[in-house]
Amino acid sequence: WPDPERFDPERWRESTSRPRFAYFPFGAGNRVCIGESFAWSEAIVILAALAQRWRLALDPVHPIETQPLITLRTRHGVRVAEFCSTAAGQFCAMLLADMGAEVIKVEPPDGDALRQWPPITDGYSENFAALNRNKKSVVLDLKDAAAARTARRLVLDCDVVVENNRPGVMDRLGLGYSALSKLKPSLVYCSISAYGQTGPRATEGGFDLTMQAAAGVMSVTGEEGGAPVKCGVPISDFASGLYAAYSIAAALLTVRAGGPGAHIDVPMFGCTLAIAALQTSELFGTG
Repeated sequence: WPDPERFDPERWRESTSRPRFAYFPFGAGNRVCIGESFAWSEAIVILAALAQRWRLALDPVHPIETQPLITLRTRHGVRVAEFCSTAAGQFCAMLLADMGAEVIKVEPPDGDALRQWPPITDGYSENFAALNRNKKSVVLDLKDAAAARTARRLVLDCDVVVENNRPGVMDRLGLGYSALSKLKPSLVYCSISAYGQTGPRATEGGFDLTMQAAAGVMSVTGEEGGAPVKCGVPISDFASGLYAAYSIAAALLTVRAGGPGAHIDVPMFGCTLAIAALQTSELFGTG
């Protein structure tokens, strides 16, 4: 609705034949507003579901003061444990922190390798800062039994785990989904890897350059007739991090509604194919 303060439900009831839509802004006082393209009855269903989920009183005459549809603010108890060492996982966890989650980053005794990436300003890596804002850090040597037990206690006090190790690594450390989900069924556990948790290439590693090559992005980048060229921006890393954060937010809504947690499998190869949708469909359509 153009002006939430002048919302008139009677005007909606008079024109229910017109398609309408529900608009959920993430700012502007955290209001739920109604805009073009959704039926009044459907809008009421959506608003009623939101009211029930956040225990609000539904009053169609006045704007509804609520939280954004997706919010991970700490006061709602959303805490994330991050076990990541490369861009995709760190970017995902940073996005969750940007949405308000408390993110606790677990680093090895020598610190995250990204801390050493140039440019270095006053002893701090600009690249590390770009992917790790709004996080807390703790140093744990996960190969040490006592430290691994501490990490398990940390995870069980969290709602979300983000990790980007090769499949099987977290299981060997006693921090895999199968073990932790038995202790905390509501846990949302996100694994980012090169080719996914299962399949013939699951155990292979990968990084942005190899994913751009394998998914064909490099074949459509650069001069026509020239050699394949990598995108200057690490699109495979960041797209995978975006897909992961998006999926985690959706899974948290399920948990808040009383559903179980989930193991989210984010393959960088699949995410890169997905963002190359036009070229991917052209390949399958024409060969």
